Amino acid sequence: MPYERFETPVHVPPPWWRERLSQYWKLVRGDRPIGVLLLLWPTWWALWLAAGGVPPLWTLFVFTAGVWLTRSAGCVINDYADRWLDPQVERTKARPLATGAVSGREALAVFAVLMLAAFALVLTLNRLTVWLSFAGLFLAASYPYLKRYTYLPQVYLGMAFGWGIPMAFAAVQGSVPALAWLLYCANILWATAYDTWYAMVDREDDIRAGSKSTAILFGDLDLVAQGVLYALAFTALALVGLATGWFLFARRRRDCAAAQSCTAGRPARSTPIILSAGTILTLIALVSVIVLWSEIHSAFAFLENISLWDVTSTVNGVETAHPITLGAVLIAILVLIITMQLVRNLDCIDRTTTVLGQNNVRFARARIIAVL
Repeated sequence: MPYERFETPVHVPPPWWRERLSQYWKLVRGDRPIGVLLLLWPTWWALWLAAGGVPPLWTLFVFTAGVWLTRSAGCVINDYADRWLDPQVERTKARPLATGAVSGREALAVFAVLMLAAFALVLTLNRLTVWLSFAGLFLAASYPYLKRYTYLPQVYLGMAFGWGIPMAFAAVQGSVPALAWLLYCANILWATAYDTWYAMVDREDDIRAGSKSTAILFGDLDLVAQGVLYALAFTALALVGLATGWFLFARRRRDCAAAQSCTAGRPARSTPIILSAGTILTLIALVSVIVLWSEIHSAFAFLENISLWDVTSTVNGVETAHPITLGAVLIAILVLIITMQLVRNLDCIDRTTTVLGQNNVRFARARIIAVL
């Protein structure tokens, strides 16, 4: 009876270039794309607000690709500056520069290539955007060194992460209005709050290594400080919403008035597209809030400990007291405001849809009569 012969497979190491590309991919955080979204969301906000709707496709492409390139370059220069610190921090000790898998010279070369590619894209836009890109380069390159000298590197990170906002307005409108700076300030507050979470994880290691952060500055009041930062960020975003018409509702009212004045011989084809774009943006905003809710809720958890009054209820003859907290009241007020805004604009949306339908019917009738 013949026996099958089994041979131990020989392990063939991957080609050297594939190994290098794998290390470079980790260096630019290609395996952790959530960081790109933290930059991309504010940039897209600015583009849509500046354009009053869908921005020019080439501008949208330049900023989308540019965000990925500059974020990757920022990660590289951050690891290069922290190559003395990362080996001492549990969360970062496995990074390619910290382990020696990538040399400092290689990291600088990768940083230069990424920034040159981003700058090549910016050169296709107007002169103001090009000049603003130099400030963005300075912010991205200098941020990693701030943690040696100040307890506010997270604030500076927010400035660097949000610089795409004034650049987006400059690219679309040719200027940077006050609305852009208000949105920029909101993003700084938001970025400072969420990056403080990372600093809280690294706090003990940072203290031992002599690094500084907002988590060390806030100390035992870190959650309270985050709650204040998120509250200020939401307030600034609310002001942006009021200035722009609360999620494009003001634009819908104008479209409603324009639809009523449309001629019978031409259907309004652009309004449904605008309404659809506004709906998509609103859904994206709601999904983003849902994704970030666990993080936001924990930051505001201290509000649940502030009892305003008690409400008693009786179940099976047992009377129980239920506290009404400040957090519950604020959530109820937020839900009430959102509901009122939706109800106020339902009439306009309904009338817009009705008028557009009537215009399309009239246009169809005119075409049939012309054919006959």
